[in-house]
Amino acid sequence: MSLTLYMQKIIVYFFTITIFACNNTNETITKNTPSIDTIASTIDTTKNLSTNSSLPDSSKKDKLQIFRNIEIVDYCILLPLHEYKEVFDSNPEKAEHIFLPIKNNNNYNQIKVKGFIIDVANEFNPNLFYKRDVQEIEEDGLGITSSYIDTIQHLYFIKGYLPNYPDKKYMQLSWVKKDKVTVDITYTSKEEKLWSSRIQQIIKAGINCTNE
Repeated sequence: MSLTLYMQKIIVYFFTITIFACNNTNETITKNTPSIDTIASTIDTTKNLSTNSSLPDSSKKDKLQIFRNIEIVDYCILLPLHEYKEVFDSNPEKAEHIFLPIKNNNNYNQIKVKGFIIDVANEFNPNLFYKRDVQEIEEDGLGITSSYIDTIQHLYFIKGYLPNYPDKKYMQLSWVKKDKVTVDITYTSKEEKLWSSRIQQIIKAGINCTNE
């Protein structure tokens, strides 16, 4: 299930609305090729971190753990596994994993990670997949507040909200190397600072399993 389809189902669940208008007036998209530090610092717009700034310390309670997938695509990614547990679909997709909060599940928060096999011609081409994902998000009526491409690290990041419900947020982070790995996160506005810190750690760590 794509991020946008999941968001649409959430809207039906909470508000019994199946169609909502796309709000383009508040949308700001930035396309560039910054360093990882630059991407991390701009994710949280309430802080002005320079490209040489260190990431904020994460408390032991919020220390992220490594999750590894070896099905089809071998990847490792940092996740808050102390707060989220994996749920298993009766008909799961290959290399996909869905996590829900262990406590206080509000039927919106979710983490989904998925690996994709891509054509050789599209390897290390984040621009191609970035354009596709932005187009899909816009066509499905989700708001975009910021987005970034890093062609050096072969990743892109998209962040936004449900236009009629701005307290409902989402983040999408994708690496495009020999395979594509995407993590989709849905969360509420009160968790903005927490997830801004977490996504910085996830970007820093990357998806390679060589540092275990």
